[in-house]
Amino acid sequence: MVKFLPLFALVFLLPTYNLTGQHLHDEKCGFTHILEQREKKLPGFLNAVEQTHQQALQQYAAFAARQFKNDTVYRIPVVVHVVYNPNNPTANLSDELVKEQIRVLNEDFNRTNSDTGNLRAIYQDRAGRLPIEFYLAEIDPNGNPTTGINRVTTTRQSFLVPPFDDLDLVKRSASGGVDAWDTRRYLNIWSCNLSFLGIDALLGFAYPPVGAAFWPEEFFLADPLQGVVINYKVFGPNNPAATGPLSPYTSGRTGTHEVGHFLGLRHIWGDGDCSEDDGLADTPDQNNNSTDCAIERNSCLPAETPDLYENYMDYSTDACQNMFTQQQVDLMLFNLLENRTGLAELRVLGTTDFAIEMYPIPAGDELTLVINTKSKGIGSVKIYNLIGQLVSETILEIDNLTTATISTTQLSAGPYFVQIDFGEFQERKKIMVARS
Repeated sequence: MVKFLPLFALVFLLPTYNLTGQHLHDEKCGFTHILEQREKKLPGFLNAVEQTHQQALQQYAAFAARQFKNDTVYRIPVVVHVVYNPNNPTANLSDELVKEQIRVLNEDFNRTNSDTGNLRAIYQDRAGRLPIEFYLAEIDPNGNPTTGINRVTTTRQSFLVPPFDDLDLVKRSASGGVDAWDTRRYLNIWSCNLSFLGIDALLGFAYPPVGAAFWPEEFFLADPLQGVVINYKVFGPNNPAATGPLSPYTSGRTGTHEVGHFLGLRHIWGDGDCSEDDGLADTPDQNNNSTDCAIERNSCLPAETPDLYENYMDYSTDACQNMFTQQQVDLMLFNLLENRTGLAELRVLGTTDFAIEMYPIPAGDELTLVINTKSKGIGSVKIYNLIGQLVSETILEIDNLTTATISTTQLSAGPYFVQIDFGEFQERKKIMVARS
């Protein structure tokens, strides 16, 4: 029987150093005190996270079988907040490097990365792909055009500050960072300096999805804290700042690892020894995290399968990693559509030059749509309830960038699907309607 630790390991820690620069041997998770601090502020938080995880494990397989279709892709708009001190211009990442990080995310999640052939034969049939398209946001929260790259200067030298009980400083303008864009509509990624005393112990961190419909309200994590934080030195592939101890982390896979956490994955070794697990049957038990590509290592004998250092949720170096397992993919899809409702847009493959944003989510009496297309014509906006009944239909005249407001006053509180049909284009997105 699988035993779950009552915590998520949320950070990707450079395995060889702790905050004082001392060499680590048996460190299982360098910054689990992030959650301990959250528990102090919200007693019961750890149990609530564990409850969500276990419920997801019970439901994700059936859900994935219903939702995972070969003709769809889930599009996620991304805003990258590049937070840098003008005295350290290296931290002001180039547009090209930001775009390369997005490319890496898309290749790794879709399993189109060039190193898929490095996966050992014993694990080939376990590899999965998640049809996600991460893209830099084209419309900001106010409906204005954007590049999806938000550059912000700060007076802080670093956002890793003793006593290390608040790693979310970069997510607040009041503490020298920048406030998140609506985290229910955008994947927020912050790039910043996470060094301390010249040591880059922390590569990044992300919180798992919370706020699911079945959670007690008192355990909801504040929306502005949702997103991914990455040390600017390991942001993107071939980052010139990734030198010395950081040189094994130059493929942009810190971002892949952290987005995995953002979509609800735990570390592959379950943040424990051989008696712990990440809850997924197709990820083998490990006694601890990997640090390299040791082909024959089997840390949980007499298990027949060796440690899966190729997995993105291990601590092995970037060159070792090249896959998620199918059950990890299923769990991420479940969390994306159920516990991060409103973030993803569904696109039928073959539809191009068509993008849509919806806000606010949850909707109240109105839902605003911003449609961006190169075509002109008549389209429709249909709203369905969860059993597939059409409850609302609106005809729109679409002309390039079109903004439309749909009344939702006739809808009761709860989840719905919004489907936009425009010629050969079709997109379908899940929304929530809230009532005060």
